[in-house]
Amino acid sequence: MEIACSWKPIDEYGFGSAKDEKKDGRYHGSMFWDVKGFGTKRWVVGGYLKGDFQKYLDGGLSEKEVVEGCLAHLNLPPPRKKFHKKQPNSLYGYLEYYKHKIIPDAIEVLVITDERKNKRFWSEGSVVQ
Repeated sequence: MEIACSWKPIDEYGFGSAKDEKKDGRYHGSMFWDVKGFGTKRWVVGGYLKGDFQKYLDGGLSEKEVVEGCLAHLNLPPPRKKFHKKQPNSLYGYLEYYKHKIIPDAIEVLVITDERKNKRFWSEGSVVQ
């Protein structure tokens, strides 16, 4: 089930900066050894999801199901233009659920992606030898 949502843009360091540039999330600097393939094929990104989640929570879905539905929506490729022959990929790589926390105006999430460098996220994923 897909649930319409979007990323809440964040500053690079989280406390406001001189630059006005914001991105959708930030590659996490910690090591997630419980994530199979971490640092070689998979990386963890932190961010905030915004959307009309309350109606789904009131409808009986669990918090995790709502987050997974939102990730399913974000995994959809953008609509392609008629002159492109190749189907575009998702904007963020393939996102998987890792952890979440409900906060007043959004859902704080840690998600797993298969892209080490994505221009929509701050920093880049660590490489583990």
